Order: sequence, then C-alpha cells, then structure tokens
Amino acid sequence: MSQAFVDAVSRLSSALDRDDIPWKNLVQALLVTVYAFETGLQLRQHAHYSPKRHPSPPSILQSHISQETFAKSQAYGRAKSQFALVSGLYAQLITAAIIHFDIYAHVWAASQHFLNTDGFHRLPFSLPKGEIAVSIAWTIGMFVVRELPSLPLTYYQHFVLEEAHGFNKMTRTLFISDTLKQWAIGLVIGCPLIGAVVGIIRWAGPNFVAYVCGFLLVFQIVAQIAYPTIIQPLFNTLTPLPDGPLKLRIEKLASALKFPLKSLHVVDGSKRSSHSNAYFSGLPFSKKFIVIFDSLICQARHDEIEAVLAHELGHWAHRDPTKLLLLAQATVLVNFGLFSFFIQNASLYSAFGFQLAPTSSPLLNKVLNKAVPAFSSTPAIAITEYLPVIVGLELFQLVLGPMDALIKFLMNSAVRRMEFAADRFAAELARPKLPPAELAQAAASATAPVKTATAGKDGDGSATDRASSPSSGEDEEEDTAAQLAARASTNGAAKGTGADGEQSVSAKALIKATELDESERDDPECLTPYAKLLGQALIRLHVENLSTIYYDSLYSAWNHSHPTLLERLNALQPFVQKAEKAQ
Repeated sequence: MSQAFVDAVSRLSSALDRDDIPWKNLVQALLVTVYAFETGLQLRQHAHYSPKRHPSPPSILQSHISQETFAKSQAYGRAKSQFALVSGLYAQLITAAIIHFDIYAHVWAASQHFLNTDGFHRLPFSLPKGEIAVSIAWTIGMFVVRELPSLPLTYYQHFVLEEAHGFNKMTRTLFISDTLKQWAIGLVIGCPLIGAVVGIIRWAGPNFVAYVCGFLLVFQIVAQIAYPTIIQPLFNTLTPLPDGPLKLRIEKLASALKFPLKSLHVVDGSKRSSHSNAYFSGLPFSKKFIVIFDSLICQARHDEIEAVLAHELGHWAHRDPTKLLLLAQATVLVNFGLFSFFIQNASLYSAFGFQLAPTSSPLLNKVLNKAVPAFSSTPAIAITEYLPVIVGLELFQLVLGPMDALIKFLMNSAVRRMEFAADRFAAELARPKLPPAELAQAAASATAPVKTATAGKDGDGSATDRASSPSSGEDEEEDTAAQLAARASTNGAAKGTGADGEQSVSAKALIKATELDESERDDPECLTPYAKLLGQALIRLHVENLSTIYYDSLYSAWNHSHPTLLERLNALQPFVQKAEKAQ
C-alpha cells in the first residue's frame, strides 16, 4: 500500500475522530431511518393481501389456481406479513436497547472480568486474557444477548404460524436439537474466525484490508467444501436418488450440457417443512452433485423437475456461483476498506462506553485527553488498553447501516438478473430425446440392487458414494429402491415425519422417482419445451407452497433476490409461443 494512501486514510480518520460528533444519536437515527423505510415497504405489501384489493388470482393463473387455494395463499401471506411487522419492531427495540444501555461495553467489561478471574472462580488452568480471547468471549456474550430474546419469535414462527398453514413438520425435539446444533456450529466456526480476523488486523497494521480479504476468500471456499460434506449431514439425511425415469432424465440433461455430475441425492427437507427446492453444489473446478428435496419429487412431475434442474444448470453454465463469490468478496473489500477509517476512532468507542486506560506516561495521558475530551469526564464502562477491533467492526456496521441495506439491494438486483438469465437458458435449451422404451426400461430396472451412498468427504465439496457392509466394511451393501424407501420411511418416523406406519415423504419420493408418472404417459416423446415445463413447475410449486402471487413492485425490488411468479411467467411467455409455433 502506498504511503500517500496511508496518509490519506490517516487524515480522513482524524477528521472523523471528533468528540463533538454524537455517534450514538447518529446511529440510532440511521437505524430508525432504515427501519421506517423498510416498514413502509412492508405496509405497502401488506395491503396486497386485502380481499378487496385482490379478490381473485390474475387471469394468467385462474386456470391453475382455485379460488379456495388463492384465499389460503392470501391468508398465509397476510399472516407472514403481520409476523414480519411485529418481529421487525421487536428486533428494532432490542437493538435500540442494546445501544442505549451500552450493552456492548457492559459485555466487554464482563468478558474481561471473566477471563481475568479465570471464570469468576478458581480453575486448575489459566484462561487466555489477550484481545483475541476477550473478543471471542465478547462475541459469545453478544450472541446470547441477541439470540435468547429472539427464541420465542422463532418458536412462534414454526409452531404457530407455519403449523397453522400446514407447513411445519418439525417436532419440538427437532427444534431444540437444531437450535443447539446451530449454536454449536456457530461457536466452532465463529470463534476461530473471529480470532483469525482480529489477529490478522493486529499483525498487518495499516495494510490489513488486503490480508483480511484474502483470508476470508479462502474461508468462503473452505465453507463451500465443508457445508455439503460436514455441516448439512448434521441436519439432514442425503439418500442417493435410485435408478429410474427421474434419474435417467437428469443424467441425460447433465450429459447434454457436459455438466460434471458426480452424484444425485434426495434430501429429507420434509422433516422440517413442506416447502421444496433443488440445487447443485461444488467448486468451479470440481465435480458437482445435485440435491433434490423429497417434497419437490412428491409435488412435481418428472419433466417439471427436469425443467427446474435445467434452470439450475443455467446458473452453472453462466458461472453464477463464481460471480456471486466475487461479488461477496467485493463487498468484503468495500466494508473493510471503509472500516480502515474507523478502526482507531476513539470518539466512536467513547460514545458507546469504551475508554482507553490511563498509561504510566503523563505525556501520553495528556495527548489522550486532548484527542478525546471525554476521556476524563465521561464515566467509562469498559476500560481497555486498546480499541477492540471486534467492537469497532460492530460499531462500524451500525454507522454504515444504510449502506449495508443498499448493498443488499444491489446484490438482490444482481441475483434477480441471474435468475431471469437462468430461466432464459432453460427456455432456449433443446430437451434431450428419451425414447419411451428407454424410460420404461429405467422404471423396470428400478427394482434391481442399487448402491447405498452417503455424503462423504472427497476434498472437492461434492458428495461421494461410500459403500458399507455390516460384516467387513469393504463389500458394497446393495439395496433395492424399495429397501431405500423403507429405510427412509423408518428414519422419517423416528424423526417425526412418519406416524402409525405411514410412509414418510422421503420414502414416497424415492418410490415415485423409480416409477413412470403422468409426464411419461402424457408426453412419451419428450416434446414439451422446457419453457412451458418450467412455467408449469413454478405454478405448481407456488400452489403447493401457498406462495404470494401479488407483490408491491417497490417491496419486491428491495427485498427479493428472485423475480416474482408473474414476472417469470411473463418473461417465459415469448419462448413458449415460439416453441408452440415451431411445433
């Protein structure tokens, strides 16, 4: 970094480090401004759930959505909107209280005291007491301060709101288990991450921005590898998609696009929710695996799932995951670049209850008193020998709250363009031809043994087939699709998704994937274009998920990373008409 740039940063930092800037009041005002703006957008959207404003679905959907289903969708959307208004106000009040009562400083002081007294009691070992250790303890303390008040709302969302509309499949035991797992994972990942960032910033000095960005880029890549192989299996069971018509369709599509498919899996998302999804995962230079929610297989036809995956592979063809990674990295660069102007802002820390401890040097104390007039007059809550980096990051995020909201809006806009482009990719894609006899053969062969697979680690972020045997651990264990379904049903019942011997959604999905469905009967030659199938799939999933149909344009533009159903259908319509003329 050039000396001229360092000097410029120093001058601007000094200009911002003024005791007459009312930092706390400024932060509260900025937070209220963002809250008022976003609440105004939420109220605009809330008006769209009124029966008087929208008594029936739009004409393009009236043949697909019954009046009863539309009424349920509106009621569900209205309930979610009411919850968003209440939870938004609650979160705003919690944040305002944290700022007003100087909770940041109180938690830092408590963290220092905890570590300096070996956890308030005598321990057989000494606790670390440096900035990194206190930063980790402070982060854990702030996590508790924020998370515990939000638990009742989270519980209400699952067991009242979602359950009232038939979407919650989570048991209370699973809710507790998931919560504890999420907290544990947050600690295991977050604590070393915080320690590393603080350590790098202290080590690198004025040049910390480049080093932190490089470290976080590596961390993001490692996280992409770890999620499907380590983290997701803690919450979900990944079952290999058995041989059958659905698997054949997906493999033909992947082969036609030269997509580096390693494996196909079904995930038991239904044990928590009836909502559905499908995605692929894997680093840009590695093999990929595709994951399909069991609820999606149960809700949609085989050809519609094929069209959904054509859309997903459009993201791969356009290198969207890499673009998003680079956009995220650019956001990190901007944030830490701006943070460099605030990292030594003593007046900002002082406004939130932090003060530098007096030193043994009278001259230095005089300089400090001159730099920060409040040093000797404002009662301090947390006395520190340094300005804590992790606290500075938190305070900086508060100051830059409106900018963060704007960055989120810009990211959403970029992703929306990617979604439209992926829809267009699928709509323009020629479907791979599958002779009816080949599909029938795939269904007939589904009763043959198939290898059991679990998500394992192969170093590239993809799931690997790992054969197992109860006897030797070396021979491959072979199961028929029916046996896989039986195991999924048993696991589902054990986890609360099955009852009284009823098949779980996962079991039904595995069986349905092996059978010919209406798509093979209605369109045996695979002539229906992806543009039409994707539109059908989007409508079907919106109906099954009771998704909102009418959106306020400003609300959607600000909040949504995906286009609305009507926007996507309108964009697909020219491709549908073109394909119909060609036929």
